[in-house]
Amino acid sequence: MRLNSTKSMKQNILQKTTIISFVITMSVAYPFLFHLFGINGKVFLPIFLFVVLGANYLDFKTIFSIAIFVPLLNFLFTGMPIIAPYPILQLLTLELAMFVIFLQVFKKTIGLNFISRVISFLFARISSLVLILFYSKLTFSFWFANFRIGIVGILINLLIVELIIKMFAYERN
Repeated sequence: MRLNSTKSMKQNILQKTTIISFVITMSVAYPFLFHLFGINGKVFLPIFLFVVLGANYLDFKTIFSIAIFVPLLNFLFTGMPIIAPYPILQLLTLELAMFVIFLQVFKKTIGLNFISRVISFLFARISSLVLILFYSKLTFSFWFANFRIGIVGILINLLIVELIIKMFAYERN
């Protein structure tokens, strides 16, 4: 009995490590590919996709940590997102962290579904308004223009996540 328990625990650790590695790697590689092909990240917001996906499979502490560090890792490896003259790195870090927090609240109350993801995404994007108080280059008009441009990316990201989740749920059955 103890042997099965140890084997199961090792499998769970291996599975979680694999998911964490995948989410972190793809969260750095995916935005880089967009920039490599000249696609503006403001429209699609590729840094969000794998954090959103990982939030469905990882516990809160793990995905929150990933959300905090992914923009920094992207900056260290690719120089994107920029830190000046506009604080995009700081903005994305706050938005990813808040997204995970809002998603956790929904996860515990109404569950994870397309609507709870959309609302979490919108609240997370709105939460970054507070940064206007701290960065003189960040104006409301700049923030709003990027928010409006990113709406399409938000919906595309969430639809991709829905398709991937449905695909994996179908594979399990």
